[in-house]
Amino acid sequence: MQRGITLYEPLGGACTGLESCLRNGIRVNQYLYSDTSPEARGVAAIRLAALTAAYPELLPPEAWRDAFSSLPADVKEVTREQLRAAGVQDGNAWMMVAFWDAESVQAVPSVLRVVELLQELVTEPRPACILGRCAPIHAAESDKEEQLALCWGGPY
Repeated sequence: MQRGITLYEPLGGACTGLESCLRNGIRVNQYLYSDTSPEARGVAAIRLAALTAAYPELLPPEAWRDAFSSLPADVKEVTREQLRAAGVQDGNAWMMVAFWDAESVQAVPSVLRVVELLQELVTEPRPACILGRCAPIHAAESDKEEQLALCWGGPY
């Protein structure tokens, strides 16, 4: 993508979605990050600086200037109005990347709600969403995971 994208990681972690985009030559014009863990946010701040140093043409510092403040740290609190204020509108290419583990599976319904909001707010170009579990599910680790697996055609 020559024009670049806005990338939102609602379960931010170590910015792996961002790194994947950069490694594949995708310019990130705006990066938004949510994670309730102060430790994860600290790691993300260090990673953002390192990724900008490694990919200066694809991730300029201004792309992540407001990464931690544009949207709430908890994806459960993200609203339609906050997404609009963060720049969600037609004409902007949006991508959302979220991977979860057993500890963060309870946030999945909120992630899916934000996906729906993005799909309502951005119709051209359609937002891209990459969602998944960090590790293969061999046996559900919780009732919620089992319910999600069944909804998505599992068990895995």
